Amino acid sequence: MFAIGFLIAGALFLAGLFLASRLLPKGKWRPIFILGVLAAIMVYPFLHLVRPSYAKFKDLCLHPSPPTIVKTKAVDFILLDAGYSSDCTKGPTYIAKLGYLGFDCRKIVGSNSRHEVVAGLYRYTRRLGGNSACGLECFDVEKIAAPEANYGYFDRSSRTRAGYLAGDEKRVTIDYPVSKEEAQIPFWRWLRFNDSILVDVAEGDMAFTTHYYYLPYGPITILGLASGSAPTEQCPRNSGVDPRNVYIPKSASK
Repeated sequence: MFAIGFLIAGALFLAGLFLASRLLPKGKWRPIFILGVLAAIMVYPFLHLVRPSYAKFKDLCLHPSPPTIVKTKAVDFILLDAGYSSDCTKGPTYIAKLGYLGFDCRKIVGSNSRHEVVAGLYRYTRRLGGNSACGLECFDVEKIAAPEANYGYFDRSSRTRAGYLAGDEKRVTIDYPVSKEEAQIPFWRWLRFNDSILVDVAEGDMAFTTHYYYLPYGPITILGLASGSAPTEQCPRNSGVDPRNVYIPKSASK
């Protein structure tokens, strides 16, 4: 299917090129025009290799920035919502030797076709004298209405934004769900980014990570035969924001 499409497109292009050349006076200009157009097409797939924006992209990939901490919040209890949301037994290890009094955790009792079924939100408080190597047997547990560190998937408080780089400036074109209207990105802005933002329900933006990608041929698909996406190069994705770097223990903030 792809091969047939390319053959047809190639034949139509060559026919159009020769017809366009006939608009020029007879003589040396016709072959120069044809050879010049063909040379430009052959060189185009490699032009991005000499663009300053591509060099910047490769540098960003080789030297990834750590998550950006916008602000911190001191808490006694951190929420397990970073890979451990359905396994409260991971809590003691998650907070070991960090100075938290305990952790908040949503117990998951199952799931249906749409979402996980939550039994409730519980607070686990370490008992006095409890060893940092203890499991849940060293914690008192009580049901609570809201976590102290109020962020994460279940509160629908996460946010994403995207845009492009103009020099060193990040220009946002969409900020979801704050703004669902996507601004137009200039065709020649090949270096683009996505931000994943950790948002606290009460405090707002707390931290974010940035993922960069590059469109070497611009935002176009090949004859409409691609999967709907333009050819893209991407930096390796980072590990994301560790909430423990945002919600610091109150004992450490004194």
